[in-house]
Amino acid sequence: MEDSIFFSTRLRTKRARKRSVKTAKEKNVREKYKRRKEIFKEQKAILLVSLKEPYQKGFERYFVLREDIKKENEIEFFTQILKKINTSQYAETRKFIKKRNGKRIYVPRIQELKQLQPYEYSGPHSILNDEERRFFACIQVYDPKTKRFKGIYEFLQPWRFRLIIKPNMITHCKPLDIDLMREEA
Repeated sequence: MEDSIFFSTRLRTKRARKRSVKTAKEKNVREKYKRRKEIFKEQKAILLVSLKEPYQKGFERYFVLREDIKKENEIEFFTQILKKINTSQYAETRKFIKKRNGKRIYVPRIQELKQLQPYEYSGPHSILNDEERRFFACIQVYDPKTKRFKGIYEFLQPWRFRLIIKPNMITHCKPLDIDLMREEA
């Protein structure tokens, strides 16, 4: 009788036990990775709260229309273009400088208007209309990653815009959810 019970139960081999431990670990890791994605989405969905007293954190630099251009009758046209190609930079001081090669040599940071990719210039995902396309030209630029030349579109009249520097005021903040942070850790 004892022999029949012994042979009827399934005894797993050493290899099968190792494999089941490994698959259990992998399953656990996948579950944790999935939960981490969910936590990230929940943290991103938290709404901003306005501060009682706004504070300044460094400076912001961006492009605006020049004063003499504002007097022309095409002001709305160029403001629409500027919205699409404007860039902004942030810095701790008004100087907007950076270290060169990790040394104590400081050089000014260069800021240019956004250069458009071919899919942004024309096609179904284009951000420009036909009138605005007249003010852009295709320029061949070497891409060191692909080791090839590629075409990008650059604005032909950057003199219409000028850089201004303003204090970067923080008016809203995202509240911390301690439970989500603890679970993420």
